[in-house]
Amino acid sequence: MSDQLRDRVLDATFAEVDDNGLAGLTVEAVATRAGSSRATIYRHFPGGRDELIHTTVRREVRRFFDALAGAVPDDGGLVDRVTALVEAARSLLFEHRVLQRLLLDEAEAIVPSLATVHPQIQDALSRHLLGQFERVGLPDGVEPERAADHCARMVLSYVGAGGSWDLDDPEQLHAVVRTRLLAGIV
Repeated sequence: MSDQLRDRVLDATFAEVDDNGLAGLTVEAVATRAGSSRATIYRHFPGGRDELIHTTVRREVRRFFDALAGAVPDDGGLVDRVTALVEAARSLLFEHRVLQRLLLDEAEAIVPSLATVHPQIQDALSRHLLGQFERVGLPDGVEPERAADHCARMVLSYVGAGGSWDLDDPEQLHAVVRTRLLAGIV
């Protein structure tokens, strides 16, 4: 399958979910929207509807991290960088119209797909944080890989909901990063 056709099919899948939700997603509708045939879709996505959903979710996760990488400044200290990362992640998640709609209307359908990509998200976030840690440097005795893994897990636990912290308040967000996410690291 050419990259162009693959992109059209995944764009069509995303648009169909946006318009009709996961419950209304059909291979036929994706094929029509992509200007392709059902046979072509099944030839390249033999898992049909489920494979289209899974592949589209993985692509959206990749797009999320591409956008996230561009949102973190190349300068400043580690606390400022991780604060910017959490702020950008929250913004990207809450502004993702399709994800928010699916979580509200069809959580039982989207949560299993998100659960399958969660390890990939954690790994990608850990690698991103490791790069930040290596750029800034960590205190002696702090293992960068373990620190990045720990921080990635903490970021994921706080991004969706800050608990008693108001993560929309820059001062509170900065305090959470300093005292919770990077505790023991800096």
